[in-house]
Amino acid sequence: MTFEELLDQAIALLQRRGRLTYRALKRQFDLDDDYLEDLKAELIQGQRLAIDEDGDVLVWTGDTDERTVRIRRMTRCETKPPWVLRSPGA
Repeated sequence: MTFEELLDQAIALLQRRGRLTYRALKRQFDLDDDYLEDLKAELIQGQRLAIDEDGDVLVWTGDTDERTVRIRRMTRCETKPPWVLRSPGA
């Protein structure tokens, strides 16, 4: 199976389930640690379809319902450097 085929199957599974542990992905697709890291990077950073939760779970963010939009906004805010969050003159 090519990486692209694996990515498509992982996207479909994550979209259906909403959340998947990294352990479940490793078992489902028989992934080694490096392949799992590549998959995580593509889903989270490359495609922006998921977020990491506590280093153990992928959470689907690919749809556009209001709950997901709020999660994305909160996540982006939490990952900004502290000086970005302060108001000018603070």
